[in-house]
Amino acid sequence: MENCVLSDTVHVLDPEEIIEKQIIKYTLCKGERFYLEIPLLGQYKWSTGEVTRTIEISTAGVYSCEIVHPCGVFVINYSFEFLECDCEFYAPNVFSPNGDNLNDYFQLLPNCSLKIKY
Repeated sequence: MENCVLSDTVHVLDPEEIIEKQIIKYTLCKGERFYLEIPLLGQYKWSTGEVTRTIEISTAGVYSCEIVHPCGVFVINYSFEFLECDCEFYAPNVFSPNGDNLNDYFQLLPNCSLKIKY
């Protein structure tokens, strides 16, 4: 293969600038548990007081972890929001738009409390 050229580009970023200024956001379903693992080796100190690499998340909130690494001290922030995910909708198969205020409109009805905007 004559005249074959391969090339690549590498962008070097300052990890302190990237990690400390962002919040990594997660949205989970209520009742769901999530195991959060820090992707960097080092010594860990979580905002919850835990000192392990992995923690279990089961409530909403912001979780921060300070990592002491040979290249420096880093802080990673995570935000967790829990939503109602097990809602099902019931669609009536009949409606009677006759003005008696019973089934006058066709609408989907949830089996849970959702904020529905019309």
